[in-house]
Amino acid sequence: MSARDAAKARFDAYTAEDERLDQLCDRYCKAEARLMAMPAPNAAALRWKLENLLEADTGGSTAPWSYDYVAQTHCDIARLLGGEA
Repeated sequence: MSARDAAKARFDAYTAEDERLDQLCDRYCKAEARLMAMPAPNAAALRWKLENLLEADTGGSTAPWSYDYVAQTHCDIARLLGGEA
């Protein structure tokens, strides 16, 4: 029974850590989404957005973003670099 209790305690601790990690990830993702939705005030901010969108994962691939997520970046490109969005 003590081995079971110890395993349950480890599981509960892991689950609590996992839930905390999910909460932190959710906060981070929401903050980043707010930044992506804001108009870039200058070329440096646009560069950050583009680098964020094109960042490669460990496998060497970039993420597939929804158009809603990148729409403001398209507008930023048109506004800061010229052309139509």
